Amino acid sequence: MNDNLVLEKEANVPLVTIVTITYNLIEKKREACIKQCIESVHDQTYPCIEHLIIDGASNDGTLELLGQYQKQGSIEIVSEADEGIYDAMNKGIARAKGKYINFLNSDDFFHNNKAVEMSVRALEEKHADYSFADAMLLFENGKEYLVREWRYLWEVCWPEIMQLLLR
Repeated sequence: MNDNLVLEKEANVPLVTIVTITYNLIEKKREACIKQCIESVHDQTYPCIEHLIIDGASNDGTLELLGQYQKQGSIEIVSEADEGIYDAMNKGIARAKGKYINFLNSDDFFHNNKAVEMSVRALEEKHADYSFADAMLLFENGKEYLVREWRYLWEVCWPEIMQLLLR
């Protein structure tokens, strides 16, 4: 039996599957991003997490980088050609064993090590089907946007964000 499933039964908490999609991260100079992503999942206080990396058959050294984390038991890697990010996400859903599924992009990370714990608690207490949280948008020039409501992003921040992206 999978160690996470044993833990789920022992801890009496639901398994959470984190799905991260990757493809040729070395080529895109995203090594630091994926390391931060994986480590932020590994550092969660929640005891019952399965982290699936769905890779689109990378051929640039990404799999070797990810293999270090797989050897530590931090992630499970599935690498095969896909038809884009949404196909890869669907593969992640199909392989997920968790009651809850979280998509965490390869350039995203949990900034709070209790994020999964707090989300599961809220989901369980409220008998909810999904949850979401604030997002912090970080730009290379140091500009930050805390997005508490997505409406705020589109109504207030979007014009300035577009100018930053187009520079």
